[in-house]
Amino acid sequence: MILTVCLSSTLQKTVTFNKVLLTHVNRSTSYRLDASGKAVNTARVLDMLEPGVSLSLCPLGKENADLFLKLAEQDKLAVKTVMVPGFTRECLTLLDSSNHETTEIVVGEPALDFDREKAEQEFMEILQKALSEGTDPYGKEGTDPQLKQEGTDPKSKQEGTDPKSKQEGTDPQSKQEGTAPQLKQRGTDPQDDKAVQAVVLAGSRPAMWSEDFQARISKVAVDAGVILLADFCGKDLLRTLEQCTPQIIKINEEEFCSTFGYEFPLPEDKLRLLISEKSKELKNVIVITRGTEETYAARNGVFYSHPVEKVVPVNTTACGDTFNAGFIYEYLKTLNETGKADVQSALSKGTWCAARNAESEVPGTIR
Repeated sequence: MILTVCLSSTLQKTVTFNKVLLTHVNRSTSYRLDASGKAVNTARVLDMLEPGVSLSLCPLGKENADLFLKLAEQDKLAVKTVMVPGFTRECLTLLDSSNHETTEIVVGEPALDFDREKAEQEFMEILQKALSEGTDPYGKEGTDPQLKQEGTDPKSKQEGTDPKSKQEGTDPQSKQEGTAPQLKQRGTDPQDDKAVQAVVLAGSRPAMWSEDFQARISKVAVDAGVILLADFCGKDLLRTLEQCTPQIIKINEEEFCSTFGYEFPLPEDKLRLLISEKSKELKNVIVITRGTEETYAARNGVFYSHPVEKVVPVNTTACGDTFNAGFIYEYLKTLNETGKADVQSALSKGTWCAARNAESEVPGTIR
């Protein structure tokens, strides 16, 4: 099971127009409403890859929580919630079908006067309970064994490439469309399929939550011995790194540079080198998405890259969330099957999923 954790739950309204014109009356051709938020989008895609493999944990504003939960139920999403006062935030996506352009409008909710300590305690109790069910498939380290084996010998180039070179990776069509249920077939214990193998903590932290909340969530996950994929940046990520190291950090190029104090943009050779050095320093996997440019990654100093699949975009909202689903699913699948996570295969799967999402109006889908 993969637990997706979201602090910024969203009701996502997607409205399609033949053409969007500012300062004009724009009449839509279609409209849809989805339960959303970065980690919720990831959960939706995970359940498309393997039904029932995800569980989401997110706060919801009491005033419109029923609508969110109804939409989640329509997608057959398993959701654990912490109720807070006010409304779940709303986002509006405008799709210009003639120019293949996506514009997203995020409506922030006002700061809440509520018992934050009580809500955070309830959130952490649900998190700890979810992590304590079942058994840890990887032992107390909760990490890919390769993170301890690669990157120590400067001459070792068994996987990936020297950061000064460019690895195109495997055939982008390989290992893309198979969705055989692998994540639950881990042992003979009938309770084993309830074990959380990974946590995906994604999205911004609304001001209503404590500054160290993401760091505390991350530490609980790492201490529980599961793989943590962190998709957030800036001070929240730096606070997290003071307490623990996520086994996977996935952010975009600008977020990587701003978080770690590098110039943006960087020459590609310099960027590849810095990603490799940072992953070696942290002894983890770092994945850097770059929009329409190839995705870079490094595991313990060993560099990888994968080209982006070119498509005619319909809606690019949640492409990163969809990438997360494909990446963590394949990462765990290969780790379960061989005892070694295949980063190149995970990049390929994430890329394929993101491309399928871009071709659809639905935020967070591969169908």
